[in-house]
Amino acid sequence: MLFFAHLGLGAACGVGVSEADKLLVPASEPLQLEYRLVLLGAILPDLLDKPFGELIFPSTFHSGKIFGHTLLLSACLLGVGAALYHARRRTGVLSLGIGTVSHLLGDATWGTAATLLWPLLGWFRPEEVTGTWIQRMLLYLSSEWIFFTEMAGFLLLLFLAYRTHLTTPEAVRRFAKTGALPEVGA
Repeated sequence: MLFFAHLGLGAACGVGVSEADKLLVPASEPLQLEYRLVLLGAILPDLLDKPFGELIFPSTFHSGKIFGHTLLLSACLLGVGAALYHARRRTGVLSLGIGTVSHLLGDATWGTAATLLWPLLGWFRPEEVTGTWIQRMLLYLSSEWIFFTEMAGFLLLLFLAYRTHLTTPEAVRRFAKTGALPEVGA
């Protein structure tokens, strides 16, 4: 699980969608994403799949990338989210969907089409697994690439916090309570 990498990419995607909405759909009421849910969506596929695929049912799935890493989950969240936004101006489910899409991008899931396009291409393909779960986690944590991507995600989160003026205790409390960010660059 690339925790900070997924959070950083998810936050950046959320800000990007908000900025694109302002440019493409000039409206009196701009899209106000719920960034707490964008961040949750950015790690949701791993929160769903890692426990089930690697700990609870390892002999069935042999993978930490199953249902949460499918386009089906993200498409459902985005579809329901878009409908709720247009009907009631609620952005919670849409925000969650944007976060899950960012996760799929971060994991480069287009390289595992059987998972990404499940159930269209059949059942999930097992990953080649070596060692115990603990051995794999220790190897994973010692990877330079993992360190680099985690640092990049962390720095991106810091940059976005600075750009959105999320740098004071009051701003952080307001974010924790509402999930809304101040205007980017304001």
